[in-house]
Amino acid sequence: MNLGNVAARELHHGCFLIAGPVITAASLILLAVPTIGGSYWRTLFPAIVVMGFGMTISVAPLTTTVMHAAGDQYAGAASGINNAIARIAGLLAVALLGTIAVGAFRMALDKQLELLHTSAQVAQSLQGQAPRLAEAQVPAQFDSGTRQVLQQVFKLSFVFSFRVTTLIAGAAAFLGAIIAWLTIDRAKATL
Repeated sequence: MNLGNVAARELHHGCFLIAGPVITAASLILLAVPTIGGSYWRTLFPAIVVMGFGMTISVAPLTTTVMHAAGDQYAGAASGINNAIARIAGLLAVALLGTIAVGAFRMALDKQLELLHTSAQVAQSLQGQAPRLAEAQVPAQFDSGTRQVLQQVFKLSFVFSFRVTTLIAGAAAFLGAIIAWLTIDRAKATL
């Protein structure tokens, strides 16, 4: 194989390894913008399409880069390690971002309840719903007007926690693009 072709291929994959995470980061920022209400097609769908595009650009070049870096004799092991790391990273991200989401929900809920001057007992009973995030329900002990206000507080708290987690995920995607940019061997790629 011609060294020029190998170098061009590596540079080509490197460009995708930078562009894909940047596009994914942009989609996560777009996901953090909507608030309560609004149609799915106008608020979330465009960001999801952008995310799909960014992920599509990222995955194949990443797998190809891993496989080429390992060499033919280690292709099976490289594939297995690549898949295992991808699965473990997904599990860790869900656990970490889930924990952050619940913490952000609790923080926003505390602030909203403080603005409403709720008692410590009421605040404590509502905080018990925080791990449920978007499925948090106001206990039946409240009258319908209070329930509506508190349900709105839950919604606002969820939107805040969703924004925090999507912005953190966007920052992580952007960091991935920076790491790719810093680690691409430009000298080798320009041969």
